[in-house]
Amino acid sequence: MAEQDGVAVARLSVPNLGQALKFTASSMMSAVIDLGLFWVLRQVLQLPEPYLIYVATVVARCTSGLINFGLNRIWSFGATDREEYGRTRDQAGRYATLFVGKMVASAIIVQALAHLPLPLEVTKALVDIALFFANYLVQRDWVYSRK
Repeated sequence: MAEQDGVAVARLSVPNLGQALKFTASSMMSAVIDLGLFWVLRQVLQLPEPYLIYVATVVARCTSGLINFGLNRIWSFGATDREEYGRTRDQAGRYATLFVGKMVASAIIVQALAHLPLPLEVTKALVDIALFFANYLVQRDWVYSRK
């Protein structure tokens, strides 16, 4: 953060822009994996409808989350040096906390905004876009931060 006229101003440097673009790409890859695996599981699992949706959602989301953790740790943030960034187990614990927190926050905020005159899918998309930006900052500054 730089200060300009007494106001903190965030500046995106070229390396940070590259990091943000990698984070965006890894998020999109994870979304494709999540949706694709959800679709495949719905085709192959022989479960009654309510259980099928829950099982497919949990398996697909957890799988895409594990892949996203690895992509961001190695590629987006380059946080692999144990001396500089700490243990993978600690990063994974912080990521899991964020992962669950983001799901809960999304559900609560979407529910709180459900009264708006918008389709619920649009409301969810807008909430998740806002959470995407918060998610980037939390991963950069907490999950994969230097010691």
